[in-house]
Amino acid sequence: MARIFGKGSCSNEHARVPQVGSPSSSTHPEYVDLQESEAECGGTPQVEKKRTTSYSPSASTAQKRLKENENTKLLGRILDLVGKKHEPQVDPAKPQIDEVLNLVKQDGADEMSDEYFIATQLFIKAENRHVFTNMTSPAARLAWLKRMGDEKKKR
Repeated sequence: MARIFGKGSCSNEHARVPQVGSPSSSTHPEYVDLQESEAECGGTPQVEKKRTTSYSPSASTAQKRLKENENTKLLGRILDLVGKKHEPQVDPAKPQIDEVLNLVKQDGADEMSDEYFIATQLFIKAENRHVFTNMTSPAARLAWLKRMGDEKKKR
């Protein structure tokens, strides 16, 4: 038992029964002076305190944390890229097409006319938009649209 409990074990080697003539035994026959018993048994068990050390992570722990930080950054970049992929892409040609179609309306072509329909087909290509906007007169632009429409019909 002494091996298991160390200083805290108490064998009955020093146990004693209070004497009849002691002042405490007359009033309380079951009274035992614990202070005296503990002194005879070797005292109150003392718990040894563990040494306190400041925490210093090992090299492997520091490497794990560094790797976790790198993984977190990579995951953030992946999420950003996926988020950008799902954002609606604005076609840079759309504003140009809108501008040229408005110019066709200003030149006198109704939205229901053949010229306007041909313009919607032609202005998909940047070259056709460029040629149309470089013409100076509205009559020349409308004539060009009619000619291009006739060429498309021939094909």
